[in-house]
Amino acid sequence: MNHEALGDRVRRGDAVFGAWSVLAGAVSARALAVAGLDYVVIDLQHGVATEHDLPAMTSAISLAGAAPSSRPSCRPAAHQAVPPGPRSAARTG
Repeated sequence: MNHEALGDRVRRGDAVFGAWSVLAGAVSARALAVAGLDYVVIDLQHGVATEHDLPAMTSAISLAGAAPSSRPSCRPAAHQAVPPGPRSAARTG
């Protein structure tokens, strides 16, 4: 289902069913889409997927017959993971 068809169904008042994916990867996205859902939202804000994962995930969702969508990441730099090294080591003493 594409976004236009999904929008038409919503405007007609039809029930539509979807899911939010918090996992990264095309396999997990496709698994949701083939379950018969109308749309799958990729949660970049609270999930582990990143913008880098979007092309493969949206393609997998579309090819499985659902409409892909995403919630953008709003994570400020302070909330992103700090790479291991001297700055991330716990201070003692």
